[in-house]
Amino acid sequence: MGLCQRYIAELFPFLIFAFLIFLRQGKIAFQLRYLFIGLVVVSVVINSLTTVSWLVEADMNVPAETRAKWNQFLGRTSRS
Repeated sequence: MGLCQRYIAELFPFLIFAFLIFLRQGKIAFQLRYLFIGLVVVSVVINSLTTVSWLVEADMNVPAETRAKWNQFLGRTSRS
C-alpha cells in the first residue's frame, strides 16, 4: 500500500499539469473551468465535514465542549 501511495503522490502533479494543458486546448473544457473549480471546492468541503463528523465520534481526546459545538453545527442531537 505504501508503494502505491508513493507512486500516486508522484504521479498526481503530472496529471494535474496534463489536465491544465488539456483545458487550454479544448474550448468547451476551458469554458467549464469555473464549474470544475466549483466541483473541487464542493468536494473539499464535503470531505472535510465528513472527516470532522467521523473524528468527533471516534476520537476520545476531543473535549466535551468542542464535541457539543461540532454536533450542533452538524445538526446532530446530543447523545449525552
